[in-house]
Amino acid sequence: MAPNFSKFVSRNNALAAGGAATAAVWILLSRKRQRSLKLDRRKVKRAIDEEVKYFISEKKENRVKAQVDKQFLKQLGQLLKIIVPGWTSPEAGFLFLVALSLVTRSVCDLWMIDNGTKIESAIVSMDKQLFKKRLLNFVIALPIISVM
Repeated sequence: MAPNFSKFVSRNNALAAGGAATAAVWILLSRKRQRSLKLDRRKVKRAIDEEVKYFISEKKENRVKAQVDKQFLKQLGQLLKIIVPGWTSPEAGFLFLVALSLVTRSVCDLWMIDNGTKIESAIVSMDKQLFKKRLLNFVIALPIISVM
């Protein structure tokens, strides 16, 4: 008589067997992946060690470092004469506007930081009126500052 496995194969048993098989396959694949990563890490570590040894043993040449000295200022002056032909030229105006916008932006950033700190202190002190006042100042100043 042929073996009868229908008694052993029920819905619950099939789900349990499928889950166990899936878990076994996942465990085997994760172990294989971990082994390959360990090998890769070892190779990478060896390569890094070799590079570090190379950089440590490498002798640095005496290089001339950039300095702000008389020669630098002289070269900067020569460049400015080329870039800005005269103080009444459009280039000088653009240079002045760029410098002015950078300074204005820095001042606005400092004001925003200060105002944010004041808003936080009003929150911590739980003063609703002071919080509303400082938040209103912040909201009013946002469109003006966004232009910078």
